[in-house]
Amino acid sequence: MKTSMDTNKNRTCRLGAKGGAVLAMAFSGLAMAGPIGAEGDIYIIGSWINANGFTAPAVVQYDGPTGDFVTRFAFRNGGQFNGMTWGPNGNLFTSQQIGGAGRWRIAEFDGETGVFIQNVIDVQNAGFSVAKGLTFGPDGDLFVGDFFRGRVARYDGTTFQEIASTGDNTIGTPSGMHIAPNGNLMVLSGGNNQIKEYDISNDGISAVGVFNDLPGVVQPQDFIWGPNGNIFVTGGSAGGVLEVDPTDGTFLGYFVPQDGSLPTNGLAFDDFGRFMVSIVFPISQINSYDAATGISTGVFITNEELGIPTLISIKRGVAGGCSAADLAEPFGELNFFDVSEFLALFSASDPAADLNGDGAFNFFDVSEFLNTFSAGCP
Repeated sequence: MKTSMDTNKNRTCRLGAKGGAVLAMAFSGLAMAGPIGAEGDIYIIGSWINANGFTAPAVVQYDGPTGDFVTRFAFRNGGQFNGMTWGPNGNLFTSQQIGGAGRWRIAEFDGETGVFIQNVIDVQNAGFSVAKGLTFGPDGDLFVGDFFRGRVARYDGTTFQEIASTGDNTIGTPSGMHIAPNGNLMVLSGGNNQIKEYDISNDGISAVGVFNDLPGVVQPQDFIWGPNGNIFVTGGSAGGVLEVDPTDGTFLGYFVPQDGSLPTNGLAFDDFGRFMVSIVFPISQINSYDAATGISTGVFITNEELGIPTLISIKRGVAGGCSAADLAEPFGELNFFDVSEFLALFSASDPAADLNGDGAFNFFDVSEFLNTFSAGCP
């Protein structure tokens, strides 16, 4: 299958950073937002509601600084969108129901215009029940959660052919999934109220174990790493947002207080010091909190153009980020993902890690990386 992906794959050399290796968390300056496809803007899986009240599933874009509606960014005829992620090429990938049970597709949309490019996977033929949870691994492979079959499948990021799976009923309704700083795949098992960890370094998906059990939640929907390096998890129908230690999974408390009357679904830290959480029932809105303290700053986006909001994503910069140390997504900021990527490139003697350009891989490259990283984004 012809694809717009342009991924340089090197499976034998991609090594994860040592667990918990975090040199710094230096965020970039405020991103400019506004036009279609703008970096720093907020992208939400919801519904497009036109002036006549017609509703259609879509990924809707809102201005990052103000929360103002920008556009119905990505949409196609069919049912609900259930997952989205930004690819290594800067494009948006979504999973969408296209008919009855088991009929799903993974589609690619232009990251600048939102224009549909192609279907990369027909998950009806792949035997999926509900395709939920999408993320790309460090080598460009795509991981897709199969909600009711309780598994995660791995697809080659160039051909999009399935190359590995956890097997059925091994996870328990997987929803959110992300790559950890150590290079492992972390999967939110909503049915078991757990985050599970998998080694993906050798083309497979090998279970490492249960990273943590989430107390007091009911069907959590998504999680994310915060600016302080901790993990934040939506409480599902129990409400609130939990904070979890990223090294041992210890429950640290509720960053957003638990409230069963306001079920939480998607979440994201934006580029403007805010923490966004989607509420799907009994109202449709995005609530905003101070990213450092968790103190509520009110309703940021209402349901006038939103429909029922589920997942939230902030568009970051594309490859070739703010400096020579900006090596990994999200581009435009320097964090532990850049450290992990540099260590992988250095271990593989990749030219991208030869920061002083002398053809050798030694202390001088490490020193140059540390100095560049410490300087932050311009």
